Amino acid sequence: MIDVARRDARPAISRSLPIVAVAGQWGKTTTARLLEAMVRQRHPRLALWTDQGVYLNGRRQLGELLPWGEALRALTAGELDLAIQELDAHTVNAVGLPTAAYALGIITSFCGNDEACLQRPRAAIERQAQGAVARAVGPSGALVLNADDHAVADEGAACRGAVIYYGMSRRNPFIKAHLAAGGQAVCVSGGMIVLCAGGRSRPVLPVRDVAISLGGAILFQVQNALAAVAAAWRLGVPAGRIAATLRGFTSEPTIMPGACNQLRIDGATVLVDRLHDAPSARALLRGVRKVRGRHRRLVLVPAGGGLDAAELTDIGRLVGRSFDLIAVHPGGGEAAGVEALRAGVALNPLPPMLLALPDEAAALAKLLPLVRANDLLLVLAADLALVLRTLLTYRPPEAARAAAPAK
Repeated sequence: MIDVARRDARPAISRSLPIVAVAGQWGKTTTARLLEAMVRQRHPRLALWTDQGVYLNGRRQLGELLPWGEALRALTAGELDLAIQELDAHTVNAVGLPTAAYALGIITSFCGNDEACLQRPRAAIERQAQGAVARAVGPSGALVLNADDHAVADEGAACRGAVIYYGMSRRNPFIKAHLAAGGQAVCVSGGMIVLCAGGRSRPVLPVRDVAISLGGAILFQVQNALAAVAAAWRLGVPAGRIAATLRGFTSEPTIMPGACNQLRIDGATVLVDRLHDAPSARALLRGVRKVRGRHRRLVLVPAGGGLDAAELTDIGRLVGRSFDLIAVHPGGGEAAGVEALRAGVALNPLPPMLLALPDEAAALAKLLPLVRANDLLLVLAADLALVLRTLLTYRPPEAARAAAPAK
């Protein structure tokens, strides 16, 4: 393989405004945090703004606007090396972005080519925001785009800088045409994450080694990893450092609550996410179904989340196909939502056991003692704070008994 990293030996971003904008409907926080971990060694003086707040050199700041303003002034003065900013679509549309302001932009995902998602009002909001991000990248900068999401990939035409595509296959039409024209891309080939520049390529690591993807099964986490890899490559991070980060990075609930967090309880794997919308829930459920080597799969599903009866029925059908035990609760929704989930589960030829419980706390209290080593439990949280507090403080019955003082 040819070392394509030498192609960009010059500094990739302007020292005047070294800011990375991270936008998209899903995956922003994970991508931003992954990128932060990859670049920390090369750019140790770092500012980060996610939906959890502003961090300067790894320390959480009080407030958001004031410390971010201080970070930008420090960037201008050369007192910080880099800033990474997660952008919210509503804020971008309301405030706007200065043209050619960012040295590097990332757009993670839009609707995943889901037609129902594309017709919703939120889609127009997201589409407007990602167009603003594309235009905000300067001529000497670069825009990283998800080639697997066509509504994102199309934004390449709006960018005056370079474009780096990423996707799950080198045969993706956007990636294929881009490489034929001498462009750059990050993709999966032969089970490996590969850096591609024109006809040259360099492997980074096997997809199965990406820790947040559970052996490569959670495809949207692989895509988030590809986005971070593309940005880190542009920023001059060595491939070895990128690979080491992907092997060790996990979605910590303390810094990324509800972002497909991975926990270990009594030898079992527990995933915590939120029921945002039907397309993202489908992607997660299909991924969990492909995780190998698990004894049993258990899931906790709320009937709320703003989903209608048809969407809940479809999610019920998917969990009924993929899990051995299902617990449902209203989750702030109506009783009809629980019935819609039940109806979806019943559509499977051999429906699994289903438990209907009055609330989330009761459901967790019922499920957690049932979890055994090598099980996989997926919790789609309605009350995220309650779920994480319960899981992080939970002690299996045997451990609790062993720790109890002797009478």
